[in-house]
Amino acid sequence: MNVCHYSNVDLNNITEYFSQDGLHRAYLDIPLANRASGRVICIIGQNPSTANITTADKTLHYLERYVYENMPQYSRIIMLNLYSRLDTNKSATTDLIRLECERLSRRIIKQNTDFLIVFGQLKKSESL
Repeated sequence: MNVCHYSNVDLNNITEYFSQDGLHRAYLDIPLANRASGRVICIIGQNPSTANITTADKTLHYLERYVYENMPQYSRIIMLNLYSRLDTNKSATTDLIRLECERLSRRIIKQNTDFLIVFGQLKKSESL
C-alpha cells in the first residue's frame, strides 16, 4: 500500500536506486526538512517495498516520522534491506539479491556508523 512520505521529508531531494528491471531496490536516501546536522541513520529492514521518491508505505512513513520526532540529531535516513528483491509478501525464493544492489549497500554501510534494524511479522496474527 502506497502512502505519502512524512510531511517533514524533503521530497525534492530524495534519491533512490532500483535495478534496471525494477525488481530490486538498493536504497532510498531520504533527507529530512529543516535539519542541517549532516548525520545519517541507516535503517535496515528485510525486504524493500515499492516505496520510491514519490511514495512511501506505512512502515517507511512511520520510520520517517519516528526519526524526525525522536531523533533530532539526524538529517537523513538511508533505507537499506537485507534482500534487494521487492517482495513485501516474502514469497520469492530466487533472485533475492542482485550484485549491483549488494555493492551499493555495502558501500553505504562502510560510509556510515549509525544503524537501526527493523523487522515485522509475515502476517497479522489473530487476537487472543
